[in-house]
Amino acid sequence: FVMKRMGMRLVLALFSLHSTPAAAEYSEETTWTTKAGFIPGTKPDVHTAFMTLTQAKDECARRGDCLALTYHGGQNDEGPLHVYFKGDTTVAEADKSWTSLIKRPAGLMDVNFDNPFAFPLELCWVDISGAVAPVCYGSTAAGSTKNLSTYAGHHFVAKRLVWSASIESHVAHGGGGPGGPPPAAAGELYAY
Repeated sequence: FVMKRMGMRLVLALFSLHSTPAAAEYSEETTWTTKAGFIPGTKPDVHTAFMTLTQAKDECARRGDCLALTYHGGQNDEGPLHVYFKGDTTVAEADKSWTSLIKRPAGLMDVNFDNPFAFPLELCWVDISGAVAPVCYGSTAAGSTKNLSTYAGHHFVAKRLVWSASIESHVAHGGGGPGGPPPAAAGELYAY
Protein backbone atom coordinates (compact mmCIF):
# COMPACT_ATOMS: atom_id res chain seq x y z
CA PHE A 1 0.00 0.00 0.00
CA VAL A 2 1.02 3.60 -0.44
CA MET A 3 0.50 6.35 2.12
CA LYS A 4 0.59 9.98 1.03
CA ARG A 5 0.59 13.28 2.86
CA MET A 6 -0.33 15.55 0.00
CA GLY A 7 0.48 19.01 1.44
CA MET A 8 3.89 17.77 2.50
CA ARG A 9 4.21 15.47 -0.52
CA LEU A 10 5.46 12.63 1.65
CA VAL A 11 5.23 9.21 0.08
CA LEU A 12 5.72 6.04 2.10
CA ALA A 13 5.59 2.89 0.00
CA LEU A 14 5.34 -0.42 1.83
CA PHE A 15 5.57 -3.74 0.09
CA SER A 16 4.98 -6.87 2.14
CA LEU A 17 7.20 -9.72 1.05
CA HIS A 18 6.75 -13.20 2.46
CA SER A 19 9.82 -15.40 2.18
CA THR A 20 9.33 -18.78 0.56
CA PRO A 21 12.08 -21.29 -0.18
CA ALA A 22 13.28 -22.11 -3.64
CA ALA A 23 13.69 -25.86 -3.97
CA ALA A 24 17.38 -25.75 -4.89
CA GLU A 25 18.23 -23.23 -2.16
CA TYR A 26 16.56 -24.89 0.83
CA SER A 27 17.73 -27.83 2.92
CA GLU A 28 16.47 -29.49 6.09
CA GLU A 29 20.08 -30.44 6.81
CA THR A 30 23.10 -28.31 7.59
CA THR A 31 25.21 -27.78 4.47
CA TRP A 32 28.78 -26.52 4.16
CA THR A 33 30.61 -24.13 1.85
CA THR A 34 34.27 -25.16 1.45
CA LYS A 35 37.00 -22.53 1.05
CA ALA A 36 40.76 -22.98 0.79
CA GLY A 37 42.45 -21.02 3.58
CA PHE A 38 42.11 -20.61 7.33
CA ILE A 39 39.92 -18.53 9.60
CA PRO A 40 42.25 -16.34 11.68
CA GLY A 41 41.78 -15.73 15.37
CA THR A 42 39.77 -12.51 15.06
CA LYS A 43 37.41 -14.00 17.65
CA PRO A 44 38.17 -16.65 20.28
CA ASP A 45 37.75 -20.24 19.14
CA VAL A 46 34.41 -21.73 20.13
CA HIS A 47 36.03 -25.15 20.61
CA THR A 48 39.00 -27.22 19.40
CA ALA A 49 39.20 -30.98 19.11
CA PHE A 50 41.08 -33.85 17.47
CA MET A 51 38.43 -35.77 15.52
CA THR A 52 37.26 -36.82 12.08
CA LEU A 53 35.77 -34.20 9.81
CA THR A 54 32.38 -35.96 9.97
CA GLN A 55 32.41 -35.77 13.77
CA ALA A 56 33.40 -32.09 13.64
CA LYS A 57 30.60 -31.25 11.19
CA ASP A 58 28.04 -33.04 13.35
CA GLU A 59 29.17 -31.22 16.49
CA CYS A 60 29.32 -27.80 14.81
CA ALA A 61 25.84 -28.34 13.33
CA ARG A 62 24.47 -28.89 16.85
CA ARG A 63 26.14 -25.79 18.29
CA GLY A 64 24.57 -22.40 17.74
CA ASP A 65 27.84 -20.62 18.52
CA CYS A 66 29.79 -22.53 15.84
CA LEU A 67 29.65 -20.78 12.47
CA ALA A 68 32.55 -22.53 10.73
CA LEU A 69 35.32 -25.11 10.97
CA THR A 70 38.96 -24.64 9.97
CA TYR A 71 41.75 -27.23 9.91
CA HIS A 72 45.23 -27.79 8.48
CA GLY A 73 44.63 -30.17 5.61
CA GLY A 74 42.96 -30.60 2.27
CA GLN A 75 39.31 -30.56 1.30
CA ASN A 76 39.15 -34.36 1.03
CA ASP A 77 41.04 -35.15 4.26
CA GLU A 78 38.78 -37.05 6.65
CA GLY A 79 41.12 -37.19 9.62
CA PRO A 80 41.30 -37.46 12.50
CA LEU A 81 42.38 -33.80 12.34
CA HIS A 82 42.94 -30.98 14.80
CA VAL A 83 39.77 -28.95 14.08
CA TYR A 84 39.09 -25.39 15.21
CA PHE A 85 35.42 -24.52 15.76
CA LYS A 86 35.00 -20.84 14.87
CA GLY A 87 32.55 -18.07 15.71
CA ASP A 88 33.63 -16.15 12.60
CA THR A 89 33.39 -16.93 8.89
CA THR A 90 36.10 -14.68 7.41
CA VAL A 91 38.56 -16.89 5.54
CA ALA A 92 42.16 -15.75 4.90
CA GLU A 93 42.76 -17.48 1.58
CA ALA A 94 46.53 -16.89 1.41
CA ASP A 95 47.56 -20.25 2.92
CA LYS A 96 46.00 -22.98 0.78
CA SER A 97 47.32 -25.74 3.07
CA TRP A 98 44.32 -25.01 5.33
CA THR A 99 40.64 -25.68 4.62
CA SER A 100 37.62 -23.92 6.09
CA LEU A 101 34.01 -25.04 6.07
CA ILE A 102 31.35 -22.34 6.48
CA LYS A 103 28.14 -23.64 8.08
CA ARG A 104 24.79 -23.04 6.44
CA PRO A 105 22.25 -24.07 9.11
CA ALA A 106 19.36 -26.40 8.36
CA GLY A 107 16.26 -24.55 7.24
CA LEU A 108 18.20 -21.52 6.00
CA MET A 109 17.34 -20.26 2.53
CA ASP A 110 18.25 -17.40 0.26
CA VAL A 111 15.62 -14.84 -0.69
CA ASN A 112 16.17 -12.36 -3.51
CA PHE A 113 14.50 -8.96 -3.28
CA ASP A 114 14.11 -7.35 -6.70
CA ASN A 115 13.65 -3.59 -6.71
CA PRO A 116 11.91 -2.58 -9.96
CA PHE A 117 11.52 1.04 -8.85
CA ALA A 118 13.60 4.12 -9.67
CA PHE A 119 14.41 4.66 -5.99
CA PRO A 120 16.13 2.59 -3.27
CA LEU A 121 14.11 0.46 -0.84
CA GLU A 122 15.01 -0.34 2.76
CA LEU A 123 14.48 -4.01 3.67
CA CYS A 124 13.11 -4.76 7.14
CA TRP A 125 12.09 -8.00 8.86
CA VAL A 126 8.77 -7.70 10.70
CA ASP A 127 7.18 -9.87 13.36
CA ILE A 128 3.54 -10.07 12.26
CA SER A 129 2.43 -10.63 15.86
CA GLY A 130 3.90 -7.24 16.75
CA ALA A 131 5.87 -8.68 19.68
CA VAL A 132 9.23 -7.57 18.25
CA ALA A 133 10.15 -4.25 16.65
CA PRO A 134 11.09 -4.37 12.93
CA VAL A 135 14.76 -5.02 12.15
CA CYS A 136 16.17 -3.45 8.99
CA TYR A 137 18.91 -5.21 7.00
CA GLY A 138 20.02 -2.45 4.65
CA SER A 139 18.66 -1.36 1.33
CA THR A 140 18.54 -2.38 -2.29
CA ALA A 141 19.39 0.20 -4.95
CA ALA A 142 16.99 1.21 -7.71
CA GLY A 143 16.70 -1.52 -10.32
CA SER A 144 18.89 -3.98 -8.42
CA THR A 145 18.55 -7.17 -6.37
CA LYS A 146 19.59 -7.91 -2.79
CA ASN A 147 19.99 -11.41 -1.39
CA LEU A 148 19.24 -12.22 2.25
CA SER A 149 19.53 -15.52 4.07
CA THR A 150 16.47 -16.26 6.18
CA TYR A 151 14.10 -18.99 7.34
CA ALA A 152 10.70 -20.04 5.98
CA GLY A 153 7.86 -18.06 7.51
CA HIS A 154 9.80 -14.81 7.97
CA HIS A 155 8.08 -11.67 6.71
CA PHE A 156 9.80 -8.66 5.21
CA VAL A 157 8.74 -5.13 4.36
CA ALA A 158 10.45 -2.97 1.77
CA LYS A 159 9.95 0.73 2.45
CA ARG A 160 10.85 4.11 1.07
CA LEU A 161 10.41 7.62 2.44
CA VAL A 162 10.69 10.56 0.06
CA TRP A 163 10.67 14.12 1.31
CA SER A 164 10.13 16.67 -1.45
CA ALA A 165 9.61 19.51 1.05
CA SER A 166 10.82 19.86 4.60
CA ILE A 167 8.34 19.44 7.44
CA GLU A 168 9.41 22.82 8.82
CA SER A 169 8.48 24.48 5.52
CA HIS A 170 5.17 22.64 5.46
CA VAL A 171 4.29 23.62 9.04
CA ALA A 172 5.34 27.23 8.39
CA HIS A 173 2.89 27.39 5.49
CA GLY A 174 -0.09 26.15 7.52
CA GLY A 175 -0.19 22.45 6.74
CA GLY A 176 -2.64 21.10 4.20
CA GLY A 177 -5.01 24.08 4.26
CA PRO A 178 -8.77 24.16 4.97
CA GLY A 179 -10.35 20.74 4.76
CA GLY A 180 -6.97 19.12 4.33
CA PRO A 181 -4.93 17.18 6.83
CA PRO A 182 -3.73 19.08 9.92
CA PRO A 183 -0.20 20.49 10.08
CA ALA A 184 2.39 17.88 11.02
CA ALA A 185 4.87 18.26 13.83
CA ALA A 186 8.49 17.51 12.98
CA GLY A 187 8.98 13.77 12.54
CA GLU A 188 5.25 12.99 12.67
CA LEU A 189 3.64 10.90 9.93
CA TYR A 190 -0.03 10.46 9.13
CA ALA A 191 -1.70 7.59 7.29
CA TYR A 192 -4.84 8.33 5.26
